[in-house]
Formats: sequence, structure tokens, C-alpha cells
Amino acid sequence: MVGVVMLLETPVSPSLRAAASKQVGRLIPGQKLTDTDGKSAQIGGKKSRPTLLYFIQNGCPCCKAAKPFADRFQTYYGDVADVFGVIDSAAGEARKWSETVSAQFRVIPDASRKIIRSFGVTNGTSMILLDQNGKITDSFAGYSVSTLTALNRRITKLAGIAERPYLYRPAPTVETTGCPFGD
Repeated sequence: MVGVVMLLETPVSPSLRAAASKQVGRLIPGQKLTDTDGKSAQIGGKKSRPTLLYFIQNGCPCCKAAKPFADRFQTYYGDVADVFGVIDSAAGEARKWSETVSAQFRVIPDASRKIIRSFGVTNGTSMILLDQNGKITDSFAGYSVSTLTALNRRITKLAGIAERPYLYRPAPTVETTGCPFGD
């Protein structure tokens, strides 16, 4: 039996790209949050490590397709950077999503979308990188080979380490966004 897998790729629009780029340079105050395992997590503020945020719209097939790339950042850089998924779900649903997809990164529930809105994120698969002072250095409204390449380089620069090989396949060549969070 042969199956066909088709991903619905939605290119990032110029307006989404512009909105994401406006976030760069913003200083994010420290926020103490709780992940799906009940452990404390800090986003923003002064930290000893950069932080990569991957925004997830629960039920979005593109978010599920992009998840392995966030996993790879956790695998390759978990020793020098924090990687968090922020999902638009309550703790129980967020935990279920994390377990179902075997997320390698820590997942933070955001049922009210307060965190998501505070970063100006409108669609799943968005990725934001914060430096050790809580400043947004990179903001993408989706993912692609070029955005993953940029994040890989920036994480290594912020962490002060040599760039590590990163597997980009099968990332799209055109920056692709996920489902809107819909407020």
C-alpha cells in the first residue's frame, strides 16, 4: 500500500513578514511561567542563555510539520540555549499535544494567548529568538531553510560557540506560516 503525504504550505505574506520584523529589538521583561510538566520557565529578562520560542496553534498541520525543526534546535543547542514551544491551549491539552508529537523541547501552555499576543504573533510556526538580555534578535512569521539557517547562526553567535551542523531537510524553501491563532 502506497500513501501520499501532502502538506498545505502557506507562504508568509509581506504584511506578516513586516509585522514580525517590527518585533526585532524589543526588550522583553522577564516572565515566570510554568511548562506542561509543572516546572518553572523564564522567558525574557536577563538570563545566561538565549531563548528560542516556537509558537504552536493546536491542531495546525503546519505546526506539527515544523515541530521537528524546533526539536533539532533543542537537540543541537539545548546545552547552550533554552527552547520553548508556546501553544494556545490549557495545560492538559498542551501536555497531550506534547506527548502525541513527542516534543523534545519544553512546552508552555497559553490558553488565553496572552504570551502569544505579547510577542505580536498571529500565526503558528512563528519563531522568535531572544538574547541573554531578553531582547528580540530575530523574529520570523514562519519557517524555511533560510529562516532556520539564520536562527542556527544567531544561536551560535549569542552562545559564543562554533556553528553546529543543522539538518534543514525537509524544510520548505519558501518561508511558510501556520494557521492563524484567531482572536
